[in-house]
Amino acid sequence: MNFFEVQKAAQTCFMQANYPDAISLYEQCIAIDEVVISSYWYLGLSFLLQNQELEAETVWFSAIAQAQADQIDALTEDLSHVLKAEIARQVQADSLASAQKIIDKIVEFNPEDFETQWYLGNLFLAQREFLPAIEHFQKCLELKSDSPEAYFNLGYCFKELGDLDKAISAFKTVIELKPELAEAYLNLGYTLRDRGNLDSAIATLEQAIAIKPDFAEAYYSLGLVHRGLSKLDQAAASLEQAIAIRPSFIEAHYHLGFICRDKGDLDTAITHFEKAIEFQPELPELHCNLGLVLRERGHFGRAILSLEKAIALNPELPEAHCNLGFTFRDINDPSQSILSLRRAIELRPNFPEAHCVLGLSLRDQGALDKAIHYLQHAITLQPNLQEAVCGLREIISAQKAGYSLKLEQGYGVWDPWLLKDGDVYRLFYLTANRQVFPFWSVGEIGSAVSTDLETWQYLGTALEPNSEFPWQSGRMLAGSAYKEDGTYYLFYSAAPPRPDTLREGIGLAVSTDAIHWHRSSDQLIMPDSRFYISTWHPLIREGMHTPWRDPYVIQDPNTGKYYLFMSAAGRGDSKFNGCIGLAVADKIDGPYEVLPPAAYPVIDQLGEGIYYEMERPQVIYNHGLYYLFFSVGPTFINPKWIDKVGIDQITGSSLHCYVSEQITGPFQPIAPKPIVKGSDKTGLYGTNFIQGPDGEFFAYGCYFKSFTLEVSPRFPVRWQPDSIEILVS
Repeated sequence: MNFFEVQKAAQTCFMQANYPDAISLYEQCIAIDEVVISSYWYLGLSFLLQNQELEAETVWFSAIAQAQADQIDALTEDLSHVLKAEIARQVQADSLASAQKIIDKIVEFNPEDFETQWYLGNLFLAQREFLPAIEHFQKCLELKSDSPEAYFNLGYCFKELGDLDKAISAFKTVIELKPELAEAYLNLGYTLRDRGNLDSAIATLEQAIAIKPDFAEAYYSLGLVHRGLSKLDQAAASLEQAIAIRPSFIEAHYHLGFICRDKGDLDTAITHFEKAIEFQPELPELHCNLGLVLRERGHFGRAILSLEKAIALNPELPEAHCNLGFTFRDINDPSQSILSLRRAIELRPNFPEAHCVLGLSLRDQGALDKAIHYLQHAITLQPNLQEAVCGLREIISAQKAGYSLKLEQGYGVWDPWLLKDGDVYRLFYLTANRQVFPFWSVGEIGSAVSTDLETWQYLGTALEPNSEFPWQSGRMLAGSAYKEDGTYYLFYSAAPPRPDTLREGIGLAVSTDAIHWHRSSDQLIMPDSRFYISTWHPLIREGMHTPWRDPYVIQDPNTGKYYLFMSAAGRGDSKFNGCIGLAVADKIDGPYEVLPPAAYPVIDQLGEGIYYEMERPQVIYNHGLYYLFFSVGPTFINPKWIDKVGIDQITGSSLHCYVSEQITGPFQPIAPKPIVKGSDKTGLYGTNFIQGPDGEFFAYGCYFKSFTLEVSPRFPVRWQPDSIEILVS
């Protein structure tokens, strides 16, 4: 072989880390042409990288010693250049040990060389050994005090060590030395965010964007800071800009997905998690979070598939097993839920959420003693885990309220309504077997009585579906109770069995003892097509939905007439056509005349409705005004309205309030965002008010996550002429 063929073969062996053969071939190169100086450099490198330091030094020094005096500095510089280039290559190849050998040798030759200290610092930085990296970057600054690069890396090291003040100082120095470096503003913004200086972080990141308008990382970081300030609209806008610049920005899709979830826009959240998976399909956490949001959206089958995919990618991901347990519980499969949650706890024994949901699933199966054990353990692990605290309290309350037998039989209870009857309180509620899916499709009305709102006497079933009356042969729905002249009036709603279970109707039952009830075969009142319509339910495909339920009766203190308010759907083109229907009668038992809706909220200027449904209405006359309260889940609220007023205070337990000077309305929102203060934190759904033994109002309802009741005066109501607040301790 000629020289060039031998040299090429030597280079190939060297690049492949085949140093013995490289040594032999470079020696041949020198034998063929001893003038080519690079052969000496790489021969020495080959010796060095197989731990023959003396041989390496001998080769290099002999080559330099043979040179003319005026060539020595140039040759030394050339060797240094080759060594530094090889350091960079080894670091890029993640061969840090080899890079370290070369750096150590350079330091021996010239410990005061800036680039040598720079390479040493970066080598330790690549290994996340921040303290020695700091020493070398500080040495760099001793040799070159105006090096922005050294200050930049120094700032990064301090940030990673948690010394944020020193990191901030270093990044600010970088900006003084190199004010056009957008990356310096980015890292300063990161650090200010971690320091808690969020406003300064925003200003700094905006400077980075001003310098570099297509800086996707800066938009991304800005979005995270806005999210930390609960400025969800600004956060979303920043992350959307990051994605517009870099469509494959996985982290931006990930966080935008969670922001959309926080805003209640679950469909868009799903889209972003799916997009992140498209770019990185093998990341189990993405599948896990997609499953979480699919579950919250009610797409339980897809949620299970996503969570099982996450587990297939990482069988030891406890969050995926826990979320799978949540999902199986949602579809009333407590056995599978328990299996998944036990696996989550095996993987992470101190997983409070898994202990909590395992306790709730055991409660769903009726294993109350075991449920109490796991809920207590969840509280031990995380004392402020409200779902566990509430779950434990609910079991104890159920034992006091007399319906714990229903829980032991695997039933859920929801939608309570109370009647103050002299010195006693009468409780009515819906209950159904949770092994039936959906369990609400077979609901019946249970009842109990109490003198202190704490300990209850269970009275059994008040009303159940009646096969003799087709319109109420499938399920019972919520209502209200009234007593007049010794007679009890139970206004209720009901529906046929599937597939007509969404065709709702309103009935009336009467009793002289509030235990034995007589009901008519006919509906008390029918929707008037001039005002009310049937519609398609956005989540449940069971035919047309005729909303006509949750009747609430009140006698107007000003006219003496009886007004019946109910959950209905008003005429209109928007799918968000939820309204509060209204009827009036001269006598408590009718006949009732159907009136136009008492409340049909729309978005100003758009003309679209705000709500798909307005459930569990209650009207109370107080302070000279009529107050209308109702509940609605975020999924059933027009996203355009949420975008307008903001997502804060809008949760599954938010109680909405409208007010009017007339009982017939029109009822107007009590505020631009008409949420009763504190209601978003109770965990209750279908919240109603009633006066306790002390004459003060308190809030009660159903814990919607567990389908148990809160009917004790746990949540006092502070009701002033200009404000209403539910006090949550």
